Amino acid sequence: MVRREIVLPAETAEVWAALTQSEELSEWFGADVAIDARPRGAVTARHPDGAVRRGTVLAANAPYRLVVVWDGADGSRVEFTLESVPSGTRLTVIETQLDASAPERLLLEAAR
Repeated sequence: MVRREIVLPAETAEVWAALTQSEELSEWFGADVAIDARPRGAVTARHPDGAVRRGTVLAANAPYRLVVVWDGADGSRVEFTLESVPSGTRLTVIETQLDASAPERLLLEAAR
């Protein structure tokens, strides 16, 4: 598990937009990203080296929580939580690797 936390000098709505709008997400993600930020929505990241990563939105509770499950052998569950704080928005990101029996694998299979 990897956990990162940062306070961004921006309103929660701005940070939410940066996570859920394809154009904005692509800017900071380092890849061309298409996201349908609704539960069971598709996520596709096309990296400059030609690699393509696909995932599915597990949860989207605007503007506080977004969960994406990445497909593949190196699949993972990434949860973004946003909290309004006096200096802006606290963004916490937790990424957990998925093993073959993880419940999130069922979602990935159903989304295909």
